[in-house]
Amino acid sequence: MLFRLLVLLTIFSIASSLVGQSVLDQEVTISAGSYQVPRLLSMLDSEGIPLAYSSDLIPKYWIELPNGTSTVREVLNQMKTQSGIDYVTNSGTIILSYNRALYTVSGTIRDSQNGEALIGAAVVLGSSGKSWALSNSYGYYSITVPEGTYDLQVQYLGYQLIKKEITLNRDIRENIALELASAELDEVEISSYIPDYNLQNIVPGLSPISFGESWPIPYFLGEPDIFQNSLTLPGIRSIGEDATGLNIRGGDIDQNLILLDEATIYNPNHFYGLISVFNPEVVNSVEIYKGYIPPQYGGRASSVINIVQREGNNQEFHASGGIGLVSARLAVEGPIKKGIASYLVTARRSLVNF
Repeated sequence: MLFRLLVLLTIFSIASSLVGQSVLDQEVTISAGSYQVPRLLSMLDSEGIPLAYSSDLIPKYWIELPNGTSTVREVLNQMKTQSGIDYVTNSGTIILSYNRALYTVSGTIRDSQNGEALIGAAVVLGSSGKSWALSNSYGYYSITVPEGTYDLQVQYLGYQLIKKEITLNRDIRENIALELASAELDEVEISSYIPDYNLQNIVPGLSPISFGESWPIPYFLGEPDIFQNSLTLPGIRSIGEDATGLNIRGGDIDQNLILLDEATIYNPNHFYGLISVFNPEVVNSVEIYKGYIPPQYGGRASSVINIVQREGNNQEFHASGGIGLVSARLAVEGPIKKGIASYLVTARRSLVNF
């Protein structure tokens, strides 16, 4: 009886290994190219390959399959080499596992001269360009990748490109300060032919207004104003000189969501709608969504006006202001602790007192 039992166990183990061997050597019809791991596993599953894995634990890396990859074993070996996903066979089923540590590099992207956050700076990790992030409205970025050594590239329009090598064996914080790029401009050719630029932005209906060193267009008695400057854009109108609010794409004024540093503003106008409550001295950027509205802003029927204020110069003290026919304004900024914290105090006073 014992001898028969040993014989049966031996036959069972040999059969299992033969089944596993035949599964790994099975040919598949997956052409050469670049595939994300979930897509590649789905293609193997459609070929009838029995797989066992947890989709929550398998990373979504890109796998490059070279020419000549024709069997399951070759596909899995490429996946193991490029992503660290290991595999074993058991009773004809391929079991996948992943034990490679993941680490995060994060930080802020700022202007080296005044410490202001740079919104939308591109951060790329690695030479493949598959791991990347854009800095948010606070200049913050975050990228999570497997352990290893990577080339970090940071790029922003009008600033010098930064490249550096980092080693990720733990979570690290990498704050980047970009310097303005000086470039020699090409000659300008003036022609009567107007080219047809249909695609202006990858986000349809987005009209960004960047302030930087330039001021908005002066409107009422020499007063620069955000709202009145936006009236020069297509699809934005006001029903009259003494009316408050904006009518965007035919919507009413109460169908606009107006945000100032993520806070909702319900009454954005002064002086019968001629001047807004926003001081142009401290505005960093303005985004007007009048077509596609991102889901995080909720369902708005007309538009979203997202206004982001400056944080203050954390490098040196600076003051600016002016006196017009209607109002006087003053802005004072400087570092609390250089390169780390700053203050920005602004005021605007009406000279008419209506």
